[in-house]
Amino acid sequence: MMRAASINLTETGALVAGVPGVRHIITGLTLVASATLTVAVTDEDGAALIGPMTLAANVPVVLPADRGGYYAVPTAGKGLRLAITGVGQVGGCVSWREMRSA
Repeated sequence: MMRAASINLTETGALVAGVPGVRHIITGLTLVASATLTVAVTDEDGAALIGPMTLAANVPVVLPADRGGYYAVPTAGKGLRLAITGVGQVGGCVSWREMRSA
């Protein structure tokens, strides 16, 4: 099942909560920052899945929807986080699918 959530963060924070026995696979991502910031999508332990990358103010970054997915959390039960370096706000949305561990 595909899922989606909005993003509205001013500091490092959760994108998707961990679910026991489930790996999250990112299937789409849109980010836009209010100021130049460095961001990375990580698992909840800080392992980088996407980035780090510099976002320019008001210039969106888009990974278009792809059912196959772009990146997966390497360990079942771990959530997704957006790590933010700098001062500003990041908005957007993330989509993902869940894969149950065998």
